[in-house]
Amino acid sequence: STQSTWELPLILSIMRHWKLISCLLMFAIVQSAHGDCRGRDSPKYEQNLHDYSAKYNSTEFLKLFEGEWKVLSTINWFQKGWRCFTGDFSVENSALTMNWHFKPWFLPWATMTDQVSYYENRVQELEQLTLKSISMPDWLRKFLDENERPVRIIGIPPLAQLNETGQLPWVVLFDCGNWITPSGELFVLSRSWTLSDSILQNMHEVVKSNGIQDFELLGTDCS
Repeated sequence: STQSTWELPLILSIMRHWKLISCLLMFAIVQSAHGDCRGRDSPKYEQNLHDYSAKYNSTEFLKLFEGEWKVLSTINWFQKGWRCFTGDFSVENSALTMNWHFKPWFLPWATMTDQVSYYENRVQELEQLTLKSISMPDWLRKFLDENERPVRIIGIPPLAQLNETGQLPWVVLFDCGNWITPSGELFVLSRSWTLSDSILQNMHEVVKSNGIQDFELLGTDCS
């Protein structure tokens, strides 16, 4: 029949080149996952991470985040009026557990816990992490799209600037958007409540150069 005259050669061609087609499809999927940040391009690769990649494996790198942090920034409307936003980080089973404490304007205190890790322990580049909000019940975490949320490291100091304890003095993280926060969430983290004007200016430039909304500073009053 007329139909079979074109179907058979097509089927034979697909079978003959199936291995090549499979490889191309897999490559496209991997590239899409690498470049995707929930509907937007991934932020630019932070060049300082090259040195970290050469020195540390994924777990060793996450250990640089351990300890107490101050959250200095916000880009979201619901965080207006928050103050004394702090974090206490520790590495457990190759994942970084992030215990947050903060004072929203409508509550005396609030807490939440996130966990970031490398997706299925496959480390392509150190800046690509996934986040799970473990303080939420499983059904709510899935509903709010907080189960495998992509996280990108967009700012990190040069390796030579690690503090005297061998930990990061500051870092800038970006949580890719979900339907609750479609523009994403930005975390400017510092070991102290103050940073030099030059470091803050560099952070603002990094954020804006990635097409992310510039941040405002959160309140630091913990009384």
